Amino acid sequence: MAEKEAAEKEKAEAAEKKKAEAAKKEKAEAAEKKKAEAAEKKRQKAKAAEERKQEAAEKKRQKAEAAEKLKQEAEARKRRQEAERVAANTKKHREEAEKKAAENKKRKEEAEIEKRRRLAESKKADERRRQESEEREAKRQRKEPQAERGVMSTYEDDSGLGLGHLSDIDFVSDSMDDMNRIDSSEDDMGDMDLSDDNMELMSSSMKDFGINDIQVPLKKKRRTRHRVPGAMGSMMEEKRIENKVRTAIKWFYITHFNTDDIRECVEQAVPEIVDDAYRMDAYEVDSMKYLNGCKCETHVRMQKYVKMQCSLSRERTGTNIEIVDRSDALFKLFDECFDPGDFNYVFYWVKTIVDYERCSKVGRWFLRSVFVNLAVRTKIYLDKVARNDPEAAEMKSRMLMSWNRTMSRYEDIRESDFAPRKRKVKKQQQKGVDEWEIERRLQEFDSTLIVSNRPARE
Repeated sequence: MAEKEAAEKEKAEAAEKKKAEAAKKEKAEAAEKKKAEAAEKKRQKAKAAEERKQEAAEKKRQKAEAAEKLKQEAEARKRRQEAERVAANTKKHREEAEKKAAENKKRKEEAEIEKRRRLAESKKADERRRQESEEREAKRQRKEPQAERGVMSTYEDDSGLGLGHLSDIDFVSDSMDDMNRIDSSEDDMGDMDLSDDNMELMSSSMKDFGINDIQVPLKKKRRTRHRVPGAMGSMMEEKRIENKVRTAIKWFYITHFNTDDIRECVEQAVPEIVDDAYRMDAYEVDSMKYLNGCKCETHVRMQKYVKMQCSLSRERTGTNIEIVDRSDALFKLFDECFDPGDFNYVFYWVKTIVDYERCSKVGRWFLRSVFVNLAVRTKIYLDKVARNDPEAAEMKSRMLMSWNRTMSRYEDIRESDFAPRKRKVKKQQQKGVDEWEIERRLQEFDSTLIVSNRPARE
């Protein structure tokens, strides 16, 4: 009996245990299912987020593409407008050039017509004067034999031959008056003998005729020549000296940047006029005025250059020079956009004597450094002017005054560091020749040339 109860009890416990395990298993399966559902829900949520992210990225990309397309269209439109503007300006300049050429041609034709008219009038005047001179000469030659006959009749009457008194004395007087009028002209004065002996002989002859009040033509007085100080020698010689002085002071200025010893420079350039104090003083004053003018014009051109670079920096990528005000940053920016053509424009007086491209490394470094430093100072000065800074005027004075101290920052800069510019001989342009017509004819001539096949180089 007891064994039977124990077996039933064990059997009930086993069933209870089995039931608990089944419940536990169901609970675990429910938890696992719930966990899988949560994971699936999370995955779907992540997938939806990823899809939204991709959609946002796609929208952003499409928006960027649309903006880029608009930008490209704007740039293309800007380039097209710029091309149209350049074409319009080119057309305008061509029309202005053609108009100017037509005006010049018309003016030349008018000048040529006026020249021909004046030449014709001059020829007519010369012909008229020649005819008048011939008429006076013929009249004088016709009256001279009558005067001689009057004189002979007087002598014959004094000798007692009874041939009458001086019947022709009035005619002789008229003849002499006419001769005096002829002698007063400039053309006949050189042909007359107006020496003192001849004048005395003419006076005594007139007194013999009873004519006391006669006007003897005076001898033309030679003009006194005065030598002008500072203009000795021929004009070509003076021009040669002036060119030598101008070149010498430019070389002096580029290696000194001041005018303290400018007279010594002039003396070394043209030692042949050292003893002429007047000319030396004149060349010294003229040289100082010229160099001061070069300095002022250089500052004016540098302001134009800086304004141009500020305008260009707004359009190109990179740092905008217009908003930079630090000296070191400005030096770097201006040094990056340096161009020898800009240097030749600003330092125009250096261009005539120095070839930048052929200079040594030291020479190019010096010229570039001077140019960039002046650009930096000019930019800072223009910024002060733009904001109405009261220190702008003082800074301009300091800029002009510090010009003379430029070389204090550079050592051992010699003239040999720079390459002299070679002079180009300009071809003489023929006057009155239409260059467009010449070019057209040359193109027609070139079109008739035939070039055969070129052989291979051995």
